[in-house]
Amino acid sequence: MADLVKAKYEDGVFWITLNRAVKLNALNNEMIRGLLSALEKAMDVNPRVIVLQGEGEHFCVGTDLEELQNHTTDFLLERKQVLDGISKILEMLHENPIPTMAIVRGSAYGVGMALALAPDLTICSETAVFSAAYAKVGITPHGSYLLTRLLGEKRAKYLVFTAARLTAPEALKMGVINKVFSDDELEIRAREIIGSIRKLPPQALSLAKEVLNYAATAPSLKKTLEFETLFQTVAFTSSEFKEVLSQFLEKSKETDQAKEKEKKDAKREDEESSSKESDEKESTKNNATNSEQTNK
Repeated sequence: MADLVKAKYEDGVFWITLNRAVKLNALNNEMIRGLLSALEKAMDVNPRVIVLQGEGEHFCVGTDLEELQNHTTDFLLERKQVLDGISKILEMLHENPIPTMAIVRGSAYGVGMALALAPDLTICSETAVFSAAYAKVGITPHGSYLLTRLLGEKRAKYLVFTAARLTAPEALKMGVINKVFSDDELEIRAREIIGSIRKLPPQALSLAKEVLNYAATAPSLKKTLEFETLFQTVAFTSSEFKEVLSQFLEKSKETDQAKEKEKKDAKREDEESSSKESDEKESTKNNATNSEQTNK
């Protein structure tokens, strides 16, 4: 039996794929355990980026409702453990120091929407559709912190109370997701964004992520500025900062030297052109003088 959650580390990127396309990647207990295991492996590997995606045409349609019908004597205890697992997954995607990204095609319903919004970046196909229709199956939202923070209280309540669907263009307009691409170019463009992240210093990004997460719910500008000052101080003392600064200044020096050389070359070309033009004028003048003397 194939793994219901696939994990792969490649060129600094840790890929996590929900691999239950036949069930539209609906989450069951085994997948939740697989997600937790994959994220723990990712933390051990310490990649530059963690990417979550779904196999097939849909990201995740939410919880496997068929599994909820199998009541046992320990049902409530089991569900509590499952819900705790989902909570930990959302927290790991959002709070861990490594940049995270969700690549979303098709449906992202219920907890699938929470999984799509928990990462730092959400890149979508134009086919992506979000829904927080928990009430349709008689349950309450999971990840309401994300819903209210990203959508705002009024919009979050509207989606939950009406079971309305949110298309990718609508989500982009609201600032809930980052980018929308055609289905054909989604993977290529997502990899381009991942490449941009990988080019930047990892410790600086980790510190920046913590600052931005704090700022999103900070009580005041003053507290945010104090937090930023603390983290910039930490960054200034790191070996990464010294190395990156040295490289940046060296590159700037090389760029300045290249620009100076271009200026000198351009000036020399202008001087040579002016000299050539002057010689041609002098030659023309002499030819005209010689011609006049010959005619005389």
